[in-house]
Order: sequence, then C-alpha cells, then structure tokens
Amino acid sequence: MESAGGEARPVLPPPPPPVQELAGAANDVPARYVARAGNEPKVTVTAPVPVIDLARLCQPGGGADEASKLRLALESWGLFLVTNHGIEATLMDAMMDASREFFRQPLQEKQKHSNMIDGKHFQLQGYGNDRVASEDQVLDWCDRLYLLVEPQEDRSLDLWPACLRDVLHDFTTECTRVKDCLLREMAKALDELGDDDDYFIDQFGDRADTHARRQRRRASGFPGRSLVRRAHQTSHPARQSRRPNRDNKQWDLQEPSAPGCNKRGEREAISGSVLFYRS
Repeated sequence: MESAGGEARPVLPPPPPPVQELAGAANDVPARYVARAGNEPKVTVTAPVPVIDLARLCQPGGGADEASKLRLALESWGLFLVTNHGIEATLMDAMMDASREFFRQPLQEKQKHSNMIDGKHFQLQGYGNDRVASEDQVLDWCDRLYLLVEPQEDRSLDLWPACLRDVLHDFTTECTRVKDCLLREMAKALDELGDDDDYFIDQFGDRADTHARRQRRRASGFPGRSLVRRAHQTSHPARQSRRPNRDNKQWDLQEPSAPGCNKRGEREAISGSVLFYRS
C-alpha cells in the first residue's frame, strides 16, 4: 500500500476492538491483554519519589535547598514530583471532569475521534488503542485519547472532543508555564551550564511537540487475570511503579506521604496538586 506521497505504508494487523467493548462482551479476557509471567523487572531498591516544591524553588534567594534536591533528582533518578506549581485546583478538576465526560459517551460518539483512518491506517492522534505492530503484541488494557497540543498551529482540532477543547487548551497553557519554569530551574541547578538559564528551553526550540494522553482503565471482571497496565500512568492512589535509575538498579517508587501528593503519569494525567516530570 502506498501513501499519497508515493511512500509505502507498513502493513499492520487490524486494530483490536475498544477495551470498552471487550470488557462488556467477552467471557474471558483475550490473551494479548494478559501480563506474561517473568516480564516484570526484579526490584532491588525501594525509595520514595523525590518531591520538588516549585514555589520554594523559584523564591528569589531562598531556593538553595530545593535546587539541591532538584539536582539530585536529575542526576540520580531522572524523575520527580512537583508540588505548589500554581495550577488552580479548579482547572485540574475541570480537566478530569471533561475527560470523564468524554469516556462516558457512547462508543459511536467516541469513534468520531478515532485514530484509525478509514478504519485501516493507524495515526498517533485520536481515540482508540495504541499502535499494533504484530499479531502477538501484548496490549494495554485501556482505551486512550492522544492529542498533539503544542505547537498550537499544528493541532488537529477535528480530533478534539467538544467537551475537552476549551479546558484542555487552558490546561496546556498552564502546563507550558510550569514546564518553562522547571526547565529554567533545571538549568540553574546544573553548574556545568553556567549562567545560561534558557539552555534547555533553547534546546527544545519554539516548535517542540507536546502531546496529551487521556485514558480510561476498566475493571476486567476476570478473577485471577493480571492485565497489562502501564505502570507510570495508572491512577490508583496506592499503586507503585518500577523503573531503573542511573545505576541500572530497579527502583520500587513509592507514593509520598505528603497530603495531596498523588503521583500521576506525565503531564496529561495530572490530578490533585502534583505534576509529574520524567526526563
């Protein structure tokens, strides 16, 4: 198969049905959604996720301790949580409410924003499953909505549900403010960069892609089945995620005990009062 530009398109397996449809109709969960034994990495270290207070970090002359914590997080972890970031709780709640409203719509309504072109060709943006490259690929037990939010002029607004459009724009604007603040503070925290506070911002340029991912996970209803779930994007408050640190050890990342510190996966799944950054 060739694209309009004459380039050959890869032949991909047909997309699986939405998880919403499978969860409501199947007598058993399909094998490709079941986690395979032995795939989980061995955990060797357990530690809390670093938490950075952005308000304290940006305080003139008063953020030295927070800057040291940020540098340690960057050098040793490659990820951290952010609290006191200045995004209003009402906006974050509105983002979550709009996401729930979209996923509660009838399947045929959500399919209007499908990530399958003509039902055959996968595109990254839109509603549906992740890209399926092979028949035996293990799939994530969720349906997702994936959208490019920056640069603004490259947005495919036809794929943006009406219930999400305005609040996602406002939310992205606030996240961009936080992102730029963090990037400047990261540059300040690394002595090797000298006084170039805009080093990381300049590296990204003014046309860096930013995507938002909203997803809904469903209870399987299949006792004894361990379903595939992307650890860093699950929203359960008691969940733990695993990742290697800079020394290639496997860390079991435990939830901080600070009130309101609910870990979330990347900027598109923000809730409560915390942003999650992953380098």
